[in-house]
Amino acid sequence: MRWSAALSEAADHESAAREVTETVRGQLDGPPDLLLLFASPHHAAAWNELARAVAAAFPGCPLVGCSGAGVIGDAHEVEQRRAVSLVAARLPGVRVHPFAVAPTSWPDDDDDPAPRAAWCDHLELPPDLPVETILLFPEPFGGQAERLVAAFGRAFPEAVLLGGVAGGAPFPGGSALFLGGRAIPLGAVGVVLSGAIEVVPIVSQGCRPVGPPLLVTKAAGTEIHALGERPPREVLREIYEGLEPAEQELFRRSLFVGVEAEPERVQHQDGAWLVRNIRGVDVESGALAIAARVEPWQVVQFLVRDAHAADVDLRARLQSYRAALPVSSPDDASPAAAAVLMFTCAGRGLSLFGRPDHDVDRAIEVLGDAPLGGVFCSAEIGPVGSRAFVHGFTTVLGVIRARPAAPAPAASGRARRSATST
Repeated sequence: MRWSAALSEAADHESAAREVTETVRGQLDGPPDLLLLFASPHHAAAWNELARAVAAAFPGCPLVGCSGAGVIGDAHEVEQRRAVSLVAARLPGVRVHPFAVAPTSWPDDDDDPAPRAAWCDHLELPPDLPVETILLFPEPFGGQAERLVAAFGRAFPEAVLLGGVAGGAPFPGGSALFLGGRAIPLGAVGVVLSGAIEVVPIVSQGCRPVGPPLLVTKAAGTEIHALGERPPREVLREIYEGLEPAEQELFRRSLFVGVEAEPERVQHQDGAWLVRNIRGVDVESGALAIAARVEPWQVVQFLVRDAHAADVDLRARLQSYRAALPVSSPDDASPAAAAVLMFTCAGRGLSLFGRPDHDVDRAIEVLGDAPLGGVFCSAEIGPVGSRAFVHGFTTVLGVIRARPAAPAPAASGRARRSATST
């Protein structure tokens, strides 16, 4: 397995395509088996030409990707400037299946007891294919990202699902999805990977809790009417008054709510929350409106986010990954990652940290200098607990490693005797 992550800030799409394809060609030492293409909105007038030029450099190689508010390539974040990122890989022993999903023709699997079969047929996947990793790139309007992520979770619950919602322009058709040598304005594209590859997700939502976890005792749709039998406005006031002045300022300008991602859990650790925006508080009733459906007896947690919280959370997630790696012997020089994919929010980067490369630098500190590329998204896709969700203000990393070969089955007693006798 060999990866490359190239970046070009050339002024035109032809030069950019030539630069990134020449870079990966030199680094891979052979034809790639997968291309991931990401481009800033500065190339919007030539989406198709860009995709066509990159695909033409490697005929027959699957290509997927999307536009974004910025791109990540060659271990650098580029925002507010023209740029193209190309991640390429040679993947021996890996099956690669690109796909597209049109916005109006999904399998209706909400009540289907066997949604996998319908989705395998829709995506033209072999029905017996082990669907181990799905990289998914919906566009932000017709793609209906949350519904699609939920549908994939029902159909392929065993798969690692991650990716990002395309960005680039705040209107339908202003973003691009790349599939092969063309750009698609609506729907979603992606790729299924299976075989000798392992993709480990790291999801950093970048928040810290304020106040205790709270039980929703009355709710309707996206409105919380009671927390522990008390109006949410009253609970919020109590939490606010118990904070230091600096924390009160953060509470006023950067408050979120975490909804438990897995209601069946008895305990809720940091990072086990699905972070959602607060839309407002009703002055008369004290009800709290949030950007998620809530049921009575769910648990919620108020959260704040700033650059420090985001930095601490990302460091902690990366260190947890590193600590979980098997202890290497002195003779084992295997790296922490063969490559890293990064799907990060357009609200992070420069606007949050005041400098470029913050999240990239943190990843390199822990994971080493593996090829790293990706895109700044409108929203990010990654798991919390056992299910994938659509996130905001989040960094999702896909740490790529070669999957260890399964041990050969032990020979039977008869087979061992035969081998010995011969």
